[in-house]
Amino acid sequence: MSAIAVVFGKSFAVFCGETMFCLDTGERSCIEKVKMVKDQFLYGFTGRNTSAVEFFGGLIDDEINPTERINKLSYVQLIDILDKNFDVYKNKGVTEDFDTCAIICGPVEGRMQCTRYLIKPGEYEKRISVAEKGMKMVSSFLEKHLENFNINEDKEDIVMAIVDAFQVMVDKGIDFDESINNDIVAYFINEGCDRPYITQKLK
Repeated sequence: MSAIAVVFGKSFAVFCGETMFCLDTGERSCIEKVKMVKDQFLYGFTGRNTSAVEFFGGLIDDEINPTERINKLSYVQLIDILDKNFDVYKNKGVTEDFDTCAIICGPVEGRMQCTRYLIKPGEYEKRISVAEKGMKMVSSFLEKHLENFNINEDKEDIVMAIVDAFQVMVDKGIDFDESINNDIVAYFINEGCDRPYITQKLK
């Protein structure tokens, strides 16, 4: 199933993901399932890579890297495009092997928002989340992983506390979930000083 999670507050978000990539042949490789569009938004996927690429309609390449087209979009503009693609899938259906869960997180009117799309045969779900108070998490992984995801909010650096919590989760999770590894990537978006928002790779 893979594992990705974004933890966010009103003005920031930390998006983590492991990197296991399973081919149809059964071979295993690595791919970053979480990416950023510079100073705009973060996005990530679980499920079939080809389904994610198709859902984004040419805005990402075969390794889910951002293309020049997506680099010109704001979070709001991207969601508008994806909403239209989602409606087509919901109305017309998808092929039996189509399977993606896509999560996008970015700013809307001065606060962070996350949109989660789940698209597979018979399942079409879109969910929007905002953090009114404190922090909130939007994720795609086996429910059992939640037992091992605990953020130490007493740490001075809450951003790295979130990354550390995800690392511990997958370190323990590889014992029961063969679809993940414990090699992770993490990205951060936050309000900036010289520009509205800044993004950076943390790990």
